[in-house]
Formats: sequence, C-alpha cells, structure tokens
Amino acid sequence: MDANERLRAALNGEPTDHLPFSPFLAYVWESYPPWVQERGQLAFLRAVGADPLWRGAPCGVSLAYNGVEVRTREDGPRLWTEFSTPVGTLRQCHLLSATGNTRFLIEHPLKTRADLLVQLWIEEHTVYCVDLAPVHAHLATEGREGLSLGMLIQRFKSAYQTLIEHLMGTQELVYALQDYPDVVNTLWAAMVANDLKAAELSVQAPYATI
Repeated sequence: MDANERLRAALNGEPTDHLPFSPFLAYVWESYPPWVQERGQLAFLRAVGADPLWRGAPCGVSLAYNGVEVRTREDGPRLWTEFSTPVGTLRQCHLLSATGNTRFLIEHPLKTRADLLVQLWIEEHTVYCVDLAPVHAHLATEGREGLSLGMLIQRFKSAYQTLIEHLMGTQELVYALQDYPDVVNTLWAAMVANDLKAAELSVQAPYATI
C-alpha cells in the first residue's frame, strides 16, 4: 500500500499492510531546527517513516466581500487593518512576535453593538465561489503524497469560535450576549448560514475531506 491507500483503509476500518503513523506537526514545526524546516514537512515525514496526513489542507472555496474596502498600515511591530463599508468601519490590530515569527491579535474588530451590525452587513454581502487553484497547488507539492483533509470553510473555525477568537474576544462576547443578545444571535445565524454555503461548495473540491 502507498500512504494514501493505507490511510484511507485505516480510516474506513479496513485491513492495512501496517499501522499508519501520521504525526501532527502544527504548533511544533516552528520549533524544529532550521535545517529540518528548510527541507520541508514532506521530507521530514518521509525520514521518520510516517504516512503524510495533511490536516487542514487548503479550502476549495474562496470568498469576496462586496462593498468592503480593506486597508492595512504597519506601525512598528503593530499591523492595523481597517474594513470600511457603507454602514461603518471596523478596525483590528495584530502584534508581531519576533520569536514566534507570527502575529497575535491584540485588538478585536467588534467592540460595540454598532460594530456587530457592520459585521452583519459584511456577512450579508459576502460571496463564495469554488476556487481550486490552492487545492491544485497543494496536490502538486507536499500534498502529492498521503491523504489531504481539506478545510470545508474559509473561516477555519466555527462561527462561534470565530466570534470569540477573531472578532470579539471572550469578555466582550459575554457582555454582548447580556446587553444585546438579539444582535449577537442574528450575526451568529448569518455566519452559520454563510459557513453552510461554503461547505456545500467545498465538497466539490477533488480531494478527500473529513
């Protein structure tokens, strides 16, 4: 069996030639020595005798925000992003971590009831379409071996997780659910509806999704 056949059989509860071994490298890959990272994850998985299982492979759906102007501005280690719409503007800020070579969200875009209504307008004017370019690029490189489990939606998180992690933060969401639950629930429902649209389109991507 090759890695793809072995993983598919194992996931379906069918016999395999040997037990698959597929380590998840997210969150730890950046801590590996530079010379290991330079060779890439596929080379590393081959070296340790693993069957590549690409969790969170590219989504086969892209999105566009109609009527939204996005502007970014760097201020030292801070990256500010503004989303301007006909009904208002949202602003968020990410802070660069030099040690982690990544950015952390330090200011969420939704802070007031009015901000939630702006985000609702954005959700209502978001358009989704099948876009297989990222899928083909993945399958032509690391994804050529093993099994790829593609993301179903562009958010990568559930609608509620997105509200907590990327849009509001836990504290502001808790307060908002007490102060104006109707607005929060309306926004959440619109986000879920969009996620279902994206998921329906994603199943058309030509690789396995679980």
